[in-house]
Amino acid sequence: MSKSLGNFLTIREVLERYSAEALRLFVFSTHYRNPLDYSESAMKDNAAALTRLYACLAEVAALPEDGDPAATPLIAAKDRRKLEEMVARFEQAMDNDFNTALGLAQLFEAARIINKIRPTLPASPAPADLALLRRSAASIRELGGIMGLLGDDPAAHLQARREALLADLAIGRAEIEALIEQRNQARAANDWLAADRIRDQLLAQKVELKDSAEGTTWDVKMM
Repeated sequence: MSKSLGNFLTIREVLERYSAEALRLFVFSTHYRNPLDYSESAMKDNAAALTRLYACLAEVAALPEDGDPAATPLIAAKDRRKLEEMVARFEQAMDNDFNTALGLAQLFEAARIINKIRPTLPASPAPADLALLRRSAASIRELGGIMGLLGDDPAAHLQARREALLADLAIGRAEIEALIEQRNQARAANDWLAADRIRDQLLAQKVELKDSAEGTTWDVKMM
């Protein structure tokens, strides 16, 4: 970017389009000794990456308060070891010439492991598994805080992100709800081709559906 070419942005202008945390993540994702090339695609990628971390924290926060003492712990030894070593690996990266990029990589690796584990847990997980996931989520948030990240309430952050993405979609709430009702009618009539067609139509608009015993809910695809 160059001021003489008129293709530069001020920090204030960037913050009109992205959160301060997304900008911090963008800056710290590159080692301070390396060039930092700003682009819209890079900022969008970092905003999405930040959302992944918040989504992980929200998932852990939604876990049941108490587990089943009789349940067998399910987290594999390899994953348990990686989660338990996250803080040490982060500190090692930061001690190595303030390598923020490598430090952040430890948080994203831990989030990836937690996201892999979360769907495999039973309704009442083993207390040891719950404790490890909560400790790990707390560490992700604490370490992120060192770089000025993850200071928002996870659920509130995700909701604000959804609303911002929804505002950019070519489809509105009323049309989404109408299509879901059409899909429900198609499913009731066993017209699965029509139901799948509506699902695909919404997915093409970045709207994801989730069916459960309570009905169908929707969300904006954020990743």
